[in-house]
Amino acid sequence: AITVQYFNSADNIGLSANSFKELSKLNSAYKVTNIKSIGKANHPYASVLFASTLHSEEDEQKESDKKLLFKMKNGSSSIDDIFEIQLPENSINLEYIAARYENRIEEFAFVEPDYEIEDFNPIEFETLSIGSSQDTEKIRRKVFKSTVKRWPLVAVIDTGTDIFHEDIRNNRWDNRREIYRNEKDDDSNDFTDDKFGWDFINKNDKSYVDKQGHGTHISGLISRTTNSKIMPLKIIENKKGNLSSVIKAIKYAADNNADIINFSIGTTQK
Repeated sequence: AITVQYFNSADNIGLSANSFKELSKLNSAYKVTNIKSIGKANHPYASVLFASTLHSEEDEQKESDKKLLFKMKNGSSSIDDIFEIQLPENSINLEYIAARYENRIEEFAFVEPDYEIEDFNPIEFETLSIGSSQDTEKIRRKVFKSTVKRWPLVAVIDTGTDIFHEDIRNNRWDNRREIYRNEKDDDSNDFTDDKFGWDFINKNDKSYVDKQGHGTHISGLISRTTNSKIMPLKIIENKKGNLSSVIKAIKYAADNNADIINFSIGTTQK
């Protein structure tokens, strides 16, 4: 079933009737299949924005990597108020499409593609060896320049982390509010079974699966030289990821009291 809806949503989300019609036209032209908040599963604006799309039930179930990110001028600074526009996989020239949305919807603060990212300097991970325990302690003291009572919790936003590796397993972060693998969201944070981190690519708790080794290498260096706790957050697989996953991972790290966030990523976009 195909549906088209036009109505004045000014009272709901601050879009004028004209802007809402323009949004509907653009969504129809580019075959938008969904609009949703990247940070909140049931954002009250999402259903209103989604009502502007031309879609079918079949299309709605397909999710591609082609997305636009936008924020409304009246939105808060929270990532809950950053939305993604889902485009078909065969969409091209996302910069041009983003510019059309930004130019025609005056209430949008910005619109940009959900740019692809990649890790810097992918490497083959090997067992870390940085010398004796005395050498390690010297490095720790040099890094922090003092004796600390509690080593920080470091969120490693990368390709995943092998938390069972001998150089990491004793320093892996443990979400004590979550019961391991009971298939329930015990701490009600919208992440089921996130006992040791989260995989934002596959949307599951298997952040310990690191097919490239980069995240494990970084985590191992941090773990051995500082004795810090490691919170693995996976946002890259097969050397690719998206900006929206980075944003979600940063929010997750902040919400779970990470002291430091480490990520070694880049993009070809300026």
